[in-house]
Amino acid sequence: MFFGKIDFPEEVRDAALAGELVVFAGAGVSMGDPANLPNFEKLCGLIGEGLVRELQRRQAEPPDEYLGRLVDADVPIHKKAAIVLRSFDA
Repeated sequence: MFFGKIDFPEEVRDAALAGELVVFAGAGVSMGDPANLPNFEKLCGLIGEGLVRELQRRQAEPPDEYLGRLVDADVPIHKKAAIVLRSFDA
């Protein structure tokens, strides 16, 4: 079954019609057009923008550890992430 230029197996179509299709996609699918959202590294940097020096990301600090440190410092990272991501709205 073709959807645009993509040829999907009939099993995919059947599962979709039956309401049984589950799609697993990585975060990278939102990086290209039309969303153009940042990757996790960039998002962490944008969340940290404007914070005091002590809360800036340390060199070679993994992003998940950095965000955990911000949470420990009571930085509302979910709210900041939402603000950052809304700024990418078209």
